[in-house]
Amino acid sequence: QLLRLLQQKATVTQADLKALLKAVGAEKVIPFWVFNGISAHVPAGQIEEIAALPGIRQIRMERVFRLQVTDTVSSGVPEWNIEAVRAPELWAMGFTGQGVVVANMDSGVDVNHPDLTAGWRGGTNSWFDAFDANTTVPRDGDGHGTGTMSLMVGGDADGTAIGVAPGAQWIAARVFNDQRQATTTTIHQGFQWLLDPDGDPDTHDYPDVVNNSWSIERVDQCDTEFEPDVQALKTLGIAVVFAAGNYGPDMATSVSPANYPDSFAVGAVDDFFEIAPFSSRGPNACTEVNVVPANDPECKKCPKADVFPQVVAPGTKNGPFVFGVKTAYRFNSYLFQEGTSFAAPHVAGAMALLIDAFPTITVPELEKAIQRGAVDLGDYGPDDTYGHGLLDSVLAHVEIRCPRGRKGRDRDRDGVPNTCDNCTKVANERQRDTDGDGYGNFCDADLNNDGIVNLLDFGMFRAAYGTTDPHADFDGNGMVNLIDFGIFRSYYGQPPGPSGLVP
Repeated sequence: QLLRLLQQKATVTQADLKALLKAVGAEKVIPFWVFNGISAHVPAGQIEEIAALPGIRQIRMERVFRLQVTDTVSSGVPEWNIEAVRAPELWAMGFTGQGVVVANMDSGVDVNHPDLTAGWRGGTNSWFDAFDANTTVPRDGDGHGTGTMSLMVGGDADGTAIGVAPGAQWIAARVFNDQRQATTTTIHQGFQWLLDPDGDPDTHDYPDVVNNSWSIERVDQCDTEFEPDVQALKTLGIAVVFAAGNYGPDMATSVSPANYPDSFAVGAVDDFFEIAPFSSRGPNACTEVNVVPANDPECKKCPKADVFPQVVAPGTKNGPFVFGVKTAYRFNSYLFQEGTSFAAPHVAGAMALLIDAFPTITVPELEKAIQRGAVDLGDYGPDDTYGHGLLDSVLAHVEIRCPRGRKGRDRDRDGVPNTCDNCTKVANERQRDTDGDGYGNFCDADLNNDGIVNLLDFGMFRAAYGTTDPHADFDGNGMVNLIDFGIFRSYYGQPPGPSGLVP
């Protein structure tokens, strides 16, 4: 119904303008209903006549945008980034993105890459090329779009898993050409196509999640060019993820459309979960100026500013030889790349996993769960560097499965194991049994036995990191490593509880 209303309004309100454009000899006339406007090449002398036509709100010049790409290298390392956002733990629960469709607006996608070819939805409604209407299958002359798509849904053809949601299908809109350039028109075309890929408003063939690893190069400004497009996607129930931008390390470096109220912006961290120097930071240029910072303790009831970005995800790596995350690239190859462009797809992929687990979830509920499930980094509480913190797919899943305010996770220590307990069923007999249930396990992250998992425990865990200390080896594999850190942070701030193994 929404799509029909948008199309009908455009048809009625654009009639006079179309007639005038034809009369003055305008070329390349492209009507849009996604934001109710028309793109056209018009003789300069006719601009005033067009502006005087009733119903014309604004005339803007066409603009050119460029993809942001940082330096890249091409040697191989294990895929730490997929593990860091805990995607494999949701795979083990049976959630890989099955039945979910993701999309990107980028430089295209190499459909022949072995990590991507099986995931393309196929048909005539799964590929849009703003530069060549005659192409029928996805292509990518640059490689940027192939990389971002692979982080969302890539497989393990090279022996390591590179995508967060390998079970999801993908479609794509090529809005940047092989020189990494897009125009206002091509981007509007991409948004409009995503709303109705097959041209039939009565069919539901639009994606569930759209990743956008691009921005308008106007730092610390609120450029509303594409705000109606983003609002239309969100209204239809499509989650819209944006890279926060590579304009750090200074504060006040947000960019549009990532800083729109309806966008979900993602910054980048490294493998030590430190903010990447290039990652853009808040405050949000699209937020009203008469609000206080989100984490201001002096003003409990004041209107709070929206932090920027919303969350962070892996987007770089501290060398010495590799500085990024592994992505698929052109010609069946792989490339290690860095930037918020490659952090954002982690969140889009995590959204696909959560939609697989909870098919009726709404976009606001999805965004809320990811923010609440994020692991706090930097200043206490949400801030304008790390946002709400590091993406944690498992904790986001818990936020949906066990909403705050509901009795669950056994925080009252009533001894009743249930689906919302804060423990797992993996026993490690070598680990200290903090909660006294007879099983050393993830519940026993309370390393100093004071009844709460807190900074004191983190200090003990950090000292044990990289050793074989059984007290901090939560998964019992003989080494205290990144997996154990993921387990530890899951239960930070919680009391130990029953493991589910006790009769």
